[in-house]
This record gives sequence, structure tokens and C-alpha cells, in this order.
Amino acid sequence: MVLSPELEYLAYTNKSILRKVNPVTKLLILLCLLFVNLKVTVFFQIFFLMAITGLFLLSKISFSAVRRPVFAAIFVGTVLFIAKLHFFRSGTPVRFVIDFYPEALSVATNAGLKVLCGVLTILIFVSTTPLNEMLSALAALKLPKTLIEIFLVVYKYIFIINDEGIRAKNAQTLRLGYRDFLSSIESFGNLAGIIITRGASKGSSMVDAMQVRGYRGDIFFPSSIKRLFFLDYLMITVLGFIPLILSLLWMP
Repeated sequence: MVLSPELEYLAYTNKSILRKVNPVTKLLILLCLLFVNLKVTVFFQIFFLMAITGLFLLSKISFSAVRRPVFAAIFVGTVLFIAKLHFFRSGTPVRFVIDFYPEALSVATNAGLKVLCGVLTILIFVSTTPLNEMLSALAALKLPKTLIEIFLVVYKYIFIINDEGIRAKNAQTLRLGYRDFLSSIESFGNLAGIIITRGASKGSSMVDAMQVRGYRGDIFFPSSIKRLFFLDYLMITVLGFIPLILSLLWMP
């Protein structure tokens, strides 16, 4: 959901200032911010969400292009919030449909916000950094080439398997699948099996095709990445390393 052709097109056509930032700089800041997001407490999480929202607005991302992952993050965060309120058993519970523990409110809020902040942070990076620049940044950071090529192949086949799943679901619907709750469960189980089977088949066909074409591990050719300048190092330090170090020192 976070990786899609729409976001890839948006990254290429993005007119924001973040699009012009060196992809290595953005990648390092992304990794630091994701770790900070895991460490901060609920009080700082609110400020972190405000900062990420500001970057989201600065990146000039059309909300219509990212509404699905954002709504999915809100849904998952809400479910996690409710689960934390129920299962974090501390203090006197409040009786409702299920038991809630008010003392777990800060923990539950923090958990829900982490999901939303993490997704927004990744969306900012994906929507301002095309795939070729993203992979070239990984190559510039000396990530093993094998892992980069695996990522490239997986990225390509996400959409192929997605198309296979859509065709299979449409066929099930025409054959009266998903007409009620029980048939929906059965149809979904069959759909999952179809996707796994066809994914394995596509993978096997891809391996054969690559071997026939003389594949020797050279499908990825990184584009040239400009060297980092003083402003890049300053951005990495101020937006990445300093928040990371503070989160490690103050929030064990």
C-alpha cells in the first residue's frame, strides 16, 4: 500500500523542495526518524506527529494519492489503541462492551500514534524519492547488491501479484463468491491460496527466464548520486542524528 505506481509517479512529478534533497540525505534522516518514532514517549510523540505533519505539508503530497495507506494506518492505530486499553491490565477497569483500563491511556495513545507517525514518515520519503534514486542511495551506502536486487524484483512483482489477485477476486464474485459472511471467509481463503500458488509459479518462471537470458547478477545499475555537501550533513545532523541521540539518552 505504501509502495504503489501512483506514489512512484508522484515522486517523479513532485515539485516540493524535498524532491531536490539528496536521496542519501533523505534516507539517513528517514532511518533516524523511524528509530526516534519507536523510542519517544506519548508527550514527545504528539510533537513528533506535529513535526511529521509539517514535513508532510511541505512535501506537497496530494492526500488523494495517499489516503489508503493513511486510513489503513489510522485503522491499525485505532485497533492497537483499543487493544492496549484492554490488555494492559493495570488499575481499576471501566466496564463497557469490554473492560478498559484508564491507567493504560498514555501507553495506548503512544502505540496508536507510533503507527500513524511511522506511515506518514515513510510516505514522505516514498513520495519525494523515485525508486531508482532510492535504490541508488542504498548502493551509495554500500548495502549488498544482492539485497538491492531482491528489493527491485519484489517491488516489480508486488503489482503483478496484485493484478492476479484482482482478476481472481473478480472471477470469484461472478461465481457468487462474497455474497454473505460465510462465503466471504471461504472465498478469501481460496483467494489467499490462489495468490500464493500463482506467486510461486511467477517466481519460478522469472528464474527460468533470467537464466535463459544469461543473468549473472547485474540487473541493477545505480544512477549517479551527487556527493553530500555541507547543507546535507547539516540536515542529517539536525533532523536525524540529534533527535536520535536525544531519544537514546532521555528515553531508555
